[in-house]
Amino acid sequence: MNNNYFAKNLIQMIISLFVIIFLSSILISTIDLLTKIVVAIFLTFIINQFLMNLFFVLNKNNIAVLFKKINLILFFVYWFGFLFYWNYININKHEYMSVLFSIPFLFMGAFFVYKEFKRKWKGVYIWRNY
Repeated sequence: MNNNYFAKNLIQMIISLFVIIFLSSILISTIDLLTKIVVAIFLTFIINQFLMNLFFVLNKNNIAVLFKKINLILFFVYWFGFLFYWNYININKHEYMSVLFSIPFLFMGAFFVYKEFKRKWKGVYIWRNY
Protein backbone atom coordinates (compact mmCIF):
# COMPACT_ATOMS: atom_id res chain seq x y z
CA MET A 1 0.00 0.00 0.00
CA ASN A 2 1.20 3.48 -0.82
CA ASN A 3 2.40 5.34 2.30
CA ASN A 4 0.92 8.64 1.10
CA TYR A 5 -2.44 6.92 0.57
CA PHE A 6 -2.25 5.34 4.03
CA ALA A 7 -1.35 8.66 5.70
CA LYS A 8 -4.15 10.50 3.88
CA ASN A 9 -6.77 8.00 5.06
CA LEU A 10 -5.35 7.97 8.57
CA ILE A 11 -5.53 11.78 8.80
CA GLN A 12 -9.11 11.70 7.50
CA MET A 13 -9.96 9.10 10.14
CA ILE A 14 -8.56 11.27 12.94
CA ILE A 15 -10.46 14.33 11.70
CA SER A 16 -13.63 12.25 11.37
CA LEU A 17 -13.22 10.96 14.91
CA PHE A 18 -13.02 14.50 16.32
CA VAL A 19 -16.08 15.54 14.30
CA ILE A 20 -17.97 12.45 15.54
CA ILE A 21 -17.20 13.40 19.15
CA PHE A 22 -18.21 17.02 18.55
CA LEU A 23 -21.48 16.17 16.77
CA SER A 24 -22.33 13.50 19.37
CA SER A 25 -21.96 16.06 22.15
CA ILE A 26 -24.27 18.44 20.27
CA LEU A 27 -26.79 15.65 19.68
CA ILE A 28 -26.80 14.71 23.36
CA SER A 29 -26.90 18.24 24.79
CA THR A 30 -29.50 19.88 22.53
CA ILE A 31 -33.21 19.90 23.26
CA ASP A 32 -34.51 21.17 19.90
CA LEU A 33 -35.83 18.32 17.72
CA LEU A 34 -35.00 19.98 14.39
CA THR A 35 -31.40 20.50 15.49
CA LYS A 36 -31.19 16.85 16.53
CA ILE A 37 -32.47 15.73 13.13
CA VAL A 38 -29.94 17.85 11.23
CA VAL A 39 -27.05 16.84 13.48
CA ALA A 40 -28.04 13.15 13.24
CA ILE A 41 -27.87 13.31 9.45
CA PHE A 42 -24.37 14.79 9.54
CA LEU A 43 -23.32 12.36 12.27
CA THR A 44 -24.43 9.41 10.14
CA PHE A 45 -22.47 10.79 7.21
CA ILE A 46 -19.30 11.30 9.29
CA ILE A 47 -19.52 7.84 10.91
CA ASN A 48 -19.82 6.35 7.46
CA GLN A 49 -16.81 8.41 6.30
CA PHE A 50 -14.80 7.16 9.29
CA LEU A 51 -15.65 3.53 8.56
CA MET A 52 -14.82 3.95 4.88
CA ASN A 53 -11.36 5.34 5.72
CA LEU A 54 -10.84 2.63 8.34
CA PHE A 55 -11.44 -0.11 5.79
CA PHE A 56 -9.17 1.61 3.26
CA VAL A 57 -6.43 1.71 5.91
CA LEU A 58 -7.02 -1.97 6.69
CA ASN A 59 -6.78 -2.67 2.94
CA LYS A 60 -10.36 -4.01 2.77
CA ASN A 61 -11.18 -2.13 -0.42
CA ASN A 62 -14.41 -3.97 -1.26
CA ILE A 63 -15.96 -3.05 2.09
CA ALA A 64 -14.61 0.52 1.81
CA VAL A 65 -16.24 0.89 -1.62
CA LEU A 66 -19.53 -0.25 -0.08
CA PHE A 67 -19.26 2.55 2.49
CA LYS A 68 -18.38 4.97 -0.33
CA LYS A 69 -21.65 3.98 -2.07
CA ILE A 70 -23.57 4.49 1.18
CA ASN A 71 -21.94 7.93 1.52
CA LEU A 72 -23.12 8.83 -1.95
CA ILE A 73 -26.67 7.70 -1.22
CA LEU A 74 -26.71 9.61 2.10
CA PHE A 75 -25.55 12.75 0.31
CA PHE A 76 -28.31 12.51 -2.28
CA VAL A 77 -30.95 11.82 0.38
CA TYR A 78 -29.77 14.91 2.27
CA TRP A 79 -29.66 17.01 -0.94
CA PHE A 80 -33.16 16.13 -2.11
CA GLY A 81 -34.60 16.04 1.42
CA PHE A 82 -33.45 19.58 2.05
CA LEU A 83 -34.77 20.82 -1.30
CA PHE A 84 -38.15 19.15 -0.93
CA TYR A 85 -38.51 20.44 2.64
CA TRP A 86 -37.57 23.93 1.50
CA ASN A 87 -40.10 23.79 -1.34
CA TYR A 88 -42.79 22.48 1.00
CA ILE A 89 -42.26 25.36 3.44
CA ASN A 90 -42.18 27.95 0.65
CA ILE A 91 -45.31 26.61 -1.04
CA ASN A 92 -47.18 26.77 2.27
CA LYS A 93 -46.02 30.38 2.74
CA HIS A 94 -46.97 31.18 -0.90
CA GLU A 95 -43.40 32.28 -1.68
CA TYR A 96 -43.18 30.95 -5.21
CA MET A 97 -40.02 32.83 -6.17
CA SER A 98 -38.06 30.71 -3.68
CA VAL A 99 -39.56 27.59 -5.24
CA LEU A 100 -38.46 28.81 -8.68
CA PHE A 101 -35.00 29.48 -7.25
CA SER A 102 -34.71 25.86 -6.08
CA ILE A 103 -35.64 24.29 -9.44
CA PRO A 104 -32.10 24.50 -10.88
CA PHE A 105 -30.77 22.76 -7.77
CA LEU A 106 -33.31 19.96 -8.20
CA PHE A 107 -32.23 19.49 -11.81
CA MET A 108 -28.58 19.66 -10.82
CA GLY A 109 -29.14 16.97 -8.19
CA ALA A 110 -31.02 14.80 -10.68
CA PHE A 111 -28.17 15.22 -13.15
CA PHE A 112 -25.60 14.21 -10.51
CA VAL A 113 -27.64 11.13 -9.61
CA TYR A 114 -27.90 10.17 -13.27
CA LYS A 115 -24.20 10.78 -13.87
CA GLU A 116 -23.03 8.84 -10.82
CA PHE A 117 -25.26 5.81 -11.25
CA LYS A 118 -24.85 5.62 -15.03
CA ARG A 119 -21.09 5.51 -14.63
CA LYS A 120 -21.07 3.15 -11.68
CA TRP A 121 -23.56 0.54 -12.80
CA LYS A 122 -21.78 -0.24 -16.09
CA GLY A 123 -19.87 -3.06 -14.44
CA VAL A 124 -16.65 -1.46 -13.21
CA TYR A 125 -16.84 0.66 -10.11
CA ILE A 126 -14.62 3.70 -10.58
CA TRP A 127 -13.94 6.41 -8.00
CA ARG A 128 -12.24 9.65 -8.83
CA ASN A 129 -10.14 9.87 -5.66
CA TYR A 130 -9.17 6.25 -5.09
